[in-house]
Amino acid sequence: MVSPLIHVGLHKTGTTWLQAEFFQREAAGYHDLSRSFGMPEVLDFFVRTPDLEFDPQEAKKKFAAEIAYANEHDLVPVLSHERLSGYPPGGSFDRTLIAHRIADTFEDPRILLTIREQNSHIDSMYGQYIADGGHLSLARFVRGNTPYLARKPEFHLGILRYDAQISFYRKLFGNENILVLPFEHMRSDPLSFAQSVADFAGAAKVNKLPDKSNKQNRRRPMTMQSTRRIANRLLTRSELNENGILRLNSLNKAFWHAGSAFQRITPSNLDSHLARRQSAAIRDFVGDYYVKSNRHASRLLDVDLGALGYSV
Repeated sequence: MVSPLIHVGLHKTGTTWLQAEFFQREAAGYHDLSRSFGMPEVLDFFVRTPDLEFDPQEAKKKFAAEIAYANEHDLVPVLSHERLSGYPPGGSFDRTLIAHRIADTFEDPRILLTIREQNSHIDSMYGQYIADGGHLSLARFVRGNTPYLARKPEFHLGILRYDAQISFYRKLFGNENILVLPFEHMRSDPLSFAQSVADFAGAAKVNKLPDKSNKQNRRRPMTMQSTRRIANRLLTRSELNENGILRLNSLNKAFWHAGSAFQRITPSNLDSHLARRQSAAIRDFVGDYYVKSNRHASRLLDVDLGALGYSV
């Protein structure tokens, strides 16, 4: 019996690529545990169930048939969704609660955590936040509101202290059941990255990447991001903004069709300038906040994160 592989993210660390090219393909040696009932129902169990109403026995029954199918067909049962590690714009407030629910549901699960250099991570996550319906400026997003009673979760730098997160997962699931891979390895050597996951999970050898394998979630033009943020504030009604007059899906469709137009009308030098300015603003705000944490994470993982661009 192969232990389930639970890929918890993080957001913006190649999760879509792993899901599309491997975890959702039985030919790659994996069986998606959400196949028969869908990921929304999985998130109902682990994320949306009120804290005093979660029933681990019910969750075990939910996945029993899918795990049995995987074992019968010599596949690795896998569950992959970045929301299982929280939601950064919401302060990832429930990530430890979700982790405990995973531990209560699966027998000896193996946890895959993918990380990314923090400045780049914040830059990419802010773009995703806008696509999700957010409307805060970059400065307001990273600074937070520092409310006295913290009534509403918000992004804060502390959620990307990887040493703390690694230590938490190791304590809960066991050192040998945790694999932490930097996103930068996926970008530089995707075949080796995929093989590391397969070795850890007990899946078949990865001889080559799938045909037509490509990068997922390419960066949106900066002009589109700025326009979308204003539209979100004025028009979009979503979890991130209750005051808009249109539902998020309506605006998503409009910007999906407009994406190619923004690419055509945005001069590449202007887009590069705006992207550099945003990245510089993030670096200035973050400063050396992660240095101590990254040094500790390097020791925990026995990986030179500094060589990968992390502040150490």
